[in-house]
Amino acid sequence: MKKLLFLTFALVCSSSNAHFHLDFTLSDFCYQQPNVQDRTGTSDLYVTNWHHVKHDGVYYFPNEEEGITATSLCVFKDKFGQFDSKGSLKKGKKNGKWVHWHSNGQKWVEANWRDGKKDGLWTVWRKDGSKKYEENWKSNKEEGSWTWWNSDGSIDLEGAWKDGKPYDEWLWYRDGSIDQIGTFSSEGFKSSCKGPDGENKEETATTQDGKEFTFIRVYDCEIFTSWRDNFNQYK
Repeated sequence: MKKLLFLTFALVCSSSNAHFHLDFTLSDFCYQQPNVQDRTGTSDLYVTNWHHVKHDGVYYFPNEEEGITATSLCVFKDKFGQFDSKGSLKKGKKNGKWVHWHSNGQKWVEANWRDGKKDGLWTVWRKDGSKKYEENWKSNKEEGSWTWWNSDGSIDLEGAWKDGKPYDEWLWYRDGSIDQIGTFSSEGFKSSCKGPDGENKEETATTQDGKEFTFIRVYDCEIFTSWRDNFNQYK
């Protein structure tokens, strides 16, 4: 097995722009160091560290037939030893709990992997420490309850997935109260959408010149489509 200790200054200097925020001299092994190959090709798509968090690769040392089995510890550059990420690889694949941090030391992501696939609870925090969302996975498919929070701690949306499809009721909140309720079929298609008090609702709004007017609000739960499309960019 190739020696894990990362020694050569030349390799540090050859680090790509995708890894500019890390210092590979501060740990024995980091899965993002330049002499590690991701033979799935996924790493070629990385534009931010977020893609490293969310995507599974299979990691090798050059000319090795078996993927790396080791504990990875990546450390921020010029942050006084602050960890960027820590987790285990088993035959090249992420396995078990992985933790990622913001550069200010706040925990960013706590993720669970099984044989290179997202499996179990994932929790994400903002830089200020507020919880952003919790999601559940089973073998790389969405499974179980999901909850997203606003920065003030109030719930933004909550619902459940089954076999990778939205399932049953999803709730969207506004100003701390339920705003829209979407119901999904077993096939993951939206079957109905309503407000907390019925299908449609009369609401009041104000124009730019200060005049009030009323309108009938029609609920369509398109907010879910927008949210899902945005989420899928980083899935």
